[in-house]
Amino acid sequence: MTHKLTAYLTGATGFIGYNIADILVKNGWDVYALYRNHSDTGKLQKLGVKLVYGHLGDTDSLKNGMPDKVDSVFHTAGNVSFEKTRNKEQNQDNIEGTRNIIQAAIYNGCKRFIYTSSAATFGIHKELIKEETKSNALEIPINYFHSKTLAEEIVKDIYKAGDLDTVILNPANVVGPHDTKIWGPFVLSIVNGTLTSIGSGTGSFCHVKSVANAHLNAFKVGKSGHQYLLAGTTATFYEVCEIISNLCNCNKPLVTKGLINGLSDEISQLMNYEQRINCKKAIDELEFETVTLEKMFGDLLEWLRFSGQLK
Repeated sequence: MTHKLTAYLTGATGFIGYNIADILVKNGWDVYALYRNHSDTGKLQKLGVKLVYGHLGDTDSLKNGMPDKVDSVFHTAGNVSFEKTRNKEQNQDNIEGTRNIIQAAIYNGCKRFIYTSSAATFGIHKELIKEETKSNALEIPINYFHSKTLAEEIVKDIYKAGDLDTVILNPANVVGPHDTKIWGPFVLSIVNGTLTSIGSGTGSFCHVKSVANAHLNAFKVGKSGHQYLLAGTTATFYEVCEIISNLCNCNKPLVTKGLINGLSDEISQLMNYEQRINCKKAIDELEFETVTLEKMFGDLLEWLRFSGQLK
């Protein structure tokens, strides 16, 4: 009988995590999904995953809920707040939470640990960012950059110590179905006319389905101790707004270099940064698929309509 692979997945009720759960189930995995109090687990229950209660701040709950000799832990959970008032909470979630889930993975004999990091850990550079680019993330005055960088260092140190087989994935801006935190609300704010200005910056973008598939392939063929940038399409944020307005037949925001209405100070800063990502390594080694912005935002819009958030 063929061995059925087991996965322990954090962040499964979130955007990227749910899409990873979906692709794992479709590929025959036995998925154990971490959830917290007040989490909406309805979609996960429909997928047929095994729900395990726990909290990233409680190492014992993580150890007890994780299967023994689990094939892979996919640590996708993360605090993506860009509100300075939540920095302490963000550090606890991203840094200490990563430390705790690693302890649980080692305790339970995890065979491979896949960490969902972020392109933010490389910082901001004028030149094209590659895996070899030296990070300046701790110099960027945004706590998300700091917390994800320090969490990533924990993963790297554990690998160097020989305690755990790890692969790190660094997605840029991820777009697609089930996004209720960043680009979903962003699209709705343009359609509703509440976002009237946008920064002059540039970013790289990837489809959440491509990101989810990259996680699966990272387990299968990712090189131990390596990290992979995930991106594909690069555009200015104004060009993104143009695509959204064309797809929705609505007005697009005007470019500004100052604070952007309706967005936090940190997101306003982000929208004026320029970050361009080279993801050739992921394309070559993980069969990472790049798609057009029209496809990414078209799929997001289709889901927003299907879920009743957009008419």
